[in-house]
Amino acid sequence: MVSINSINIYSCKIPLIHSFTHASSGKVSRLDEVYIEIMTDDGTTGWGEVRGNCEYVTGDTSERIISILSGKLCPLLIGKNPINRNEINSVIEKEIIGNSGAKMAIDVALWDLEGKILNLPCYDLIGGKVRNFIPSDANIAFNDIEHTINEAREYLEKGFRTLKVRVGMSHEMDEARVAAVRSTINSFNTNDDKKISLFVDANGKWKAKEALIMSNIFKKYDVAWMEQPVDETDIEGLKFLKNNADQEICADESCKSIKDVHEIGKNNAADAVHLKYIKAGSYEKLKAMIDIAEVNHQDYMLGQMDEGRLATAAILNVAATVKGNKFEVSCFKHVSEKNDPGKGIRLKDGGIYLGNSPGLGICVDKSLLKFEKNCKNFNY
Repeated sequence: MVSINSINIYSCKIPLIHSFTHASSGKVSRLDEVYIEIMTDDGTTGWGEVRGNCEYVTGDTSERIISILSGKLCPLLIGKNPINRNEINSVIEKEIIGNSGAKMAIDVALWDLEGKILNLPCYDLIGGKVRNFIPSDANIAFNDIEHTINEAREYLEKGFRTLKVRVGMSHEMDEARVAAVRSTINSFNTNDDKKISLFVDANGKWKAKEALIMSNIFKKYDVAWMEQPVDETDIEGLKFLKNNADQEICADESCKSIKDVHEIGKNNAADAVHLKYIKAGSYEKLKAMIDIAEVNHQDYMLGQMDEGRLATAAILNVAATVKGNKFEVSCFKHVSEKNDPGKGIRLKDGGIYLGNSPGLGICVDKSLLKFEKNCKNFNY
C-alpha cells in the first residue's frame, strides 16, 4: 500500500489577458491561485489547484487557504492511503467546517494522484465518460457595444454555440448589449445545425420586480436563460421569477452547498442550478448536488471560476460523466498558456476534447510557482 509522505503548497499570481469587471467584486486583473503537490512514498505525485481571490463567492482568500492547508488539513494526510478517499474525507470534514477552497485543492490533488496510481483518467474512476467533447458557453464581459459585438463574433467564429452576456449595468445598456449580441447571432452563418443559445447573467444585481421587467425586455431577443437575477439570499425572488419570467431561471450564488441545492429544489425556486467544484469542496459533495438536481428534475450547469487549466481539468472530468448538457469550462481562456502553470488543455470548436492520460491529464510547470510550505515533517 502506498501512503502520502509529503505535501508542498505553492501560490501563483497569474495576470489575466484582459481585466474584467465582476458585478459584485469589482475589477479583477489577476488570479491568485493556490496549488498543492501531494507525493507518495513511491514517488507518485498528484496536483491540485484552487482560486484564492474568490472571496465574493466562497469567502476564501489565498492567505486563508494556505493557512488552512498548512496548519490544519495537510498534516492530517501524512501517512494516509491516498486511494481511501472515504477515510480522508471523513477526517477532513471532522477537522473543519466550510473552507471549501482549501478542501477542493486537496480533493483535486488526491483525484489526480489516484488516477496516476491506477493508471486511469479521472473520469474512469467515477464510472467512465459518456462524451468525448465538452462544449462550453462563452462569457461576454461588461463593455461597450462595439467590443460586445466583436467579442460575440469572435466566439461564434471559434465554434461556441452558447453566448452568455454579463448584465447588471443600466437597463438601457443591458438591452443594447443583448440586442447587439442577438443581431450578431442572427447574422452569423453557421455550418452546422446547432442552434445558438443566448443567456444572460446578472450576478444578483436586481430586485425581483426589476428582474421581471428585464425578463420581458429580453424576451424580444430570444434570451433562453437568466442566471442569478436577484441577490443570493432572495430565494422567494427566484421563485417569483421562475413562476413569471419567460426565461429559464438559474441559481448560481444562491446554491453554494448541498443544503442550498436541496432547498431550492424543495421550494421549486429555480429551473436550474449552476454547480461548481469550488463551492462543493469535493467531488463527493459535487456529485450529491448533481444527484439532487436530477431527482428534482432541475436543469444544471457545471462550471468554474476564472481558474487555470489544472482546476478546469477537474470539472471537465466530472462533465464527461454526467447526464446534463450545459457547461461553462472556457474561463481559463483569460489566462495565456505561457503564464499558466497547468499545461495540457486547449479550446477547439467551442469546447474541449478529452484526452486519456492518467489522472487529470495536466502537466505543471513548477518554475511558475512560488513555494509556500512543506507538510512532510509536521508533528500532529
